[in-house]
Amino acid sequence: MIAFQADGSYPSRKEKYNGNRTGCLPIRFSLKKKRKVDRLKKILNQIGCEYTYSKYDNGYSSFWIKLNKKISKTFDWVDISKISKGWCVDFINEIAKWDGRVAGTSNTTIYSSTVKYNIDVVQSVGVLAGYRSSIGDMYIDRRTDCKRQPIHSINICKTYGCRSGINIVKKTIKYNGRIYCVTVPSGMIIVRRNGCVSVSGNSEHSTITSWGKDFEVEAYRNLLEQHPSGTIACVSDSYDIIHACKELWGTQLKNIVLARDGVLVVRPDSGVPEEVVPMVI
Repeated sequence: MIAFQADGSYPSRKEKYNGNRTGCLPIRFSLKKKRKVDRLKKILNQIGCEYTYSKYDNGYSSFWIKLNKKISKTFDWVDISKISKGWCVDFINEIAKWDGRVAGTSNTTIYSSTVKYNIDVVQSVGVLAGYRSSIGDMYIDRRTDCKRQPIHSINICKTYGCRSGINIVKKTIKYNGRIYCVTVPSGMIIVRRNGCVSVSGNSEHSTITSWGKDFEVEAYRNLLEQHPSGTIACVSDSYDIIHACKELWGTQLKNIVLARDGVLVVRPDSGVPEEVVPMVI
């Protein structure tokens, strides 16, 4: 399927090659590079797929392959919610043999496509494989007689340990507008900005500490205002859990808490449970 996305096609005469006679939908390849010819033969032989092969004087090799289902010219068949890290590594290694290439050393794979969706999928798979995957600038052939589509590319650096965020420079910036914070069960949030992917930990304490210690009560107030009903939970031990319970939740915000149509869960996430929980209660 990766090979077909890169170099395969359906016959141009669809009315003739429609599968009615053989019960199969044929696809074809016309390849000149020996490494691709050898790779495709190996794949077809391994999966036991029926095909015919011809080699011509002009250096091209032709494959006609019988399939029992239609396949796509995009990577819309990749479901990132159901793939393993090993699968992702195999995927990246395979695209390097088709629409990709290994640059300089074996640590970097460059993949290109005129379909932006394919680039997005490859980046997601690269990140899940544990690699640094950054989308580059779109290339447009600016020759006046050129009708080629713009080309998108992605660099996949096979260097482990680069997705932990350790090398990311962190700083506080002033921001006007809404800030969304999330928490996921895995504790790892994957985000993409300007073509680059980062993996961060859950927001949790940052939802409060980003306001600053002097504005802790305002952080809690904002949470209550944004969620006037339903059950909500808030980490409250960023500075002093007892002060938060007694003075902030229990005094300054008490009337708002009691007026809510729902339950407020105060989370004492640190300390010795046998000591902290009774004090909070």
